[in-house]
Amino acid sequence: MQPNVSVIVPAYNSGKTLTVCLKSLSKQTYPSEKYEIIIVDDGSTNNTSIILSSLPEANLFKVIHHSENCGLAAARNTGIKNAKGDILIFLDSDMEVEKGFIEKHVTFHRKNSVIGVLGSIIPDIENPYDKYQRYLYESKRGATKFDINKPIPFNAFIFNNTSIKKIAFGKAGLFDENIKMYGGEDTEFSYRVWRYYPEGLYYDPSILVMHHHYRTIEQTLDIIEEFGEKVVPYLIKKHPELAKLYGLSFLNCKIDDVNFKTSLIKSTIGFIIRNKTIQNLAMQLYNITPFPLSNPLVRLLMASSLLRGIARSL
Repeated sequence: MQPNVSVIVPAYNSGKTLTVCLKSLSKQTYPSEKYEIIIVDDGSTNNTSIILSSLPEANLFKVIHHSENCGLAAARNTGIKNAKGDILIFLDSDMEVEKGFIEKHVTFHRKNSVIGVLGSIIPDIENPYDKYQRYLYESKRGATKFDINKPIPFNAFIFNNTSIKKIAFGKAGLFDENIKMYGGEDTEFSYRVWRYYPEGLYYDPSILVMHHHYRTIEQTLDIIEEFGEKVVPYLIKKHPELAKLYGLSFLNCKIDDVNFKTSLIKSTIGFIIRNKTIQNLAMQLYNITPFPLSNPLVRLLMASSLLRGIARSL
């Protein structure tokens, strides 16, 4: 039997890419009567609402509007609450899919023990392809380090081209709407799913989507620093056991009543890594170092921004 599928697309000021995304979703090999596309307009202020008001195939698309911007977690939760599918696919509004996109997700879910599947991302050929983009799309990182037939850890299971069986939400709950900034809401949710289904999360690189978004390394580092300052402390308060994941083993600090103590050597390393002068030096080295030798410098720059953001918040 072919299960019912709900594709959930959060959209916030996505006018530049939303039309391409939805057009590709409407041309699937999966039977149209077996899937729906739920677009959650999260309080957009540009032409996103106009695009959504003129969608064809009313039976295929379901549009839900938030009166104000509530954040990615809330937008996904609205989609979940209105979904009829047995399998829920989460797709970012700046992504374009292949015709077999839904069918491939469903096929993987037929394997024993699978509760969630993460697909792969390729860059838009019209966007710049610098060293940082090569790091994102060519290096072994995150889910790409794991075999297709083996489960992956929760911290590699991010949400952008991702499907989950609906039953998982009954146990793990919904996304945490207290996380309103970019990042962290998917890792926190994946962690709760993983605790119930430690062998249930997988990666399939054959489920490809094209990402129509470009971000420089400088923009990414600013986002990571803000994430470290405003999101990580909340995540650690909720799940103290995740402290090591976010580098608190390199900081002597206290969050609520929990003390995170580390050795003098580690705290010294942490101080050096988050030092702004060290980051500036690492950026200069990055600018003159060819790919893939530049990859360790990318990781150092990210670690520096994250630790500096966390340290500032504490």
